[in-house]
Amino acid sequence: MRMKFINLFTKKVSTLSCYYVYLLLFVLFSIQPLNAQQKEISFERVSIEQGLSQSTVHSIIQDKAGFIWVATEDGLNRYDGHSFIIYRNERDNKTSISNNQVRTLLQDKNGTIWAGTGNGLSALNLIYDYKNKIYKEGFYNFFNIPNDTSSLCDNNIRCLYEDKYGVVWIGTTSGLNKSVTNSKNNNDENYLTKIKFTQSLFNNNFNELISKEFISSITEDGNGNLWFGTMGKGVIVYNRKTGTVKNYKREEDNT
Repeated sequence: MRMKFINLFTKKVSTLSCYYVYLLLFVLFSIQPLNAQQKEISFERVSIEQGLSQSTVHSIIQDKAGFIWVATEDGLNRYDGHSFIIYRNERDNKTSISNNQVRTLLQDKNGTIWAGTGNGLSALNLIYDYKNKIYKEGFYNFFNIPNDTSSLCDNNIRCLYEDKYGVVWIGTTSGLNKSVTNSKNNNDENYLTKIKFTQSLFNNNFNELISKEFISSITEDGNGNLWFGTMGKGVIVYNRKTGTVKNYKREEDNT
């Protein structure tokens, strides 16, 4: 009698288990098409036919207002989702972008759009037109000035980065700069006119290591260390807390 009860109980449990397995499989297969539909990604091509100035793109950012900025070999593009506004150099206009070959982009904490070009650094902001007494969109342009250490070390800009202190770092094909401003007010509308650059960065060890190097990328880690990617000299890391510099290269280059 006891064995009969156990066999009957086991049979019911097995039947119940199979029921739950079937129910689970039904739910999983019912949900799968819904998940697949949710994960479906569509792409839209935006190119010269849609108004892009040139098909070789070096850098893309989205600003705080939602505009997409595209750096190309022939101009800076601003895209609103429907159409483009193109910024190109105008020979007789000092407030136009410094060069049409735009390599790298950055929006800083003040909202300024920075464009590193093949011939100078441009910062897009509102500029006062004294003749018409109105503010209009225009560029402040910065260049290398021979024998002036407060200017850019080179005009060929390759990368831009803003650190947690609001300092803009500029990587060029021949060295590194950082921005220095005399304005203590971040909301100062004229702060761009007060910006200078320095080539003397941290200490002699760092300056000697990075001087004249092709700087290809810049970033900052969670500890505040600055990382600089170079063309041919590996990665250079500066530790702000200790003042030490490390240079990471391939093992063959270290020997």
